[in-house]
Amino acid sequence: MLSFENGWRRLTSQSDWGWKCLLGGVLMAVPVVNFFALGYLYRLLDETRQGLPLTLPDWNDWHRLFLDGLIFFLIILVFAGVPLLATYLLSRMPFVNLFGPLSYVPMIPAVVAAAPLTAAALYRFQTHARVADALEIKRLLEMLQVEAREFAVPTFAFLGFLVAGAPLLPFAFFVGAIPVFYFYFSRFHQLETGGRPGQVGPYSFL
Repeated sequence: MLSFENGWRRLTSQSDWGWKCLLGGVLMAVPVVNFFALGYLYRLLDETRQGLPLTLPDWNDWHRLFLDGLIFFLIILVFAGVPLLATYLLSRMPFVNLFGPLSYVPMIPAVVAAAPLTAAALYRFQTHARVADALEIKRLLEMLQVEAREFAVPTFAFLGFLVAGAPLLPFAFFVGAIPVFYFYFSRFHQLETGGRPGQVGPYSFL
């Protein structure tokens, strides 16, 4: 049965998961070098998109890792960084800032949607390697709307993991992103190939 918990167990049951995650966390902490770590996540998620089980790939083909990581970084920048920055600036506007801590309320949707929206954009990009697919906001929102209930627990678990691991944020991001984004991609793949019980055929928006 597909679940976030099963993804985590799959990850930690692999004998080499510790050092592979450690290497990814170390690389993630260094600017520009972190493209290699993002490229590793890109490779793992591309395998998930194809329906393969969660198996940590080898660290090899570094040139490809860097290029894929650059793509992943740009997608994160557009679908997580821009909304977070925009809502933060909104919260600092004089007429909003008057509300004290409540001024940060506009950031909540951006914070919650950052990871699943990024995953949806990356999934669509990997399907045909077309930037236009990743930028179809209507399609991305449809994907998230269908899976909103299933994504709630993994998304908040990921955010909690990042907060708890803030002193080692790059490592926390890399390790936490593996099972969470694996779950996102597995759900999207399930929708793409078989839909849901009671539905005939896959979802057309993929």
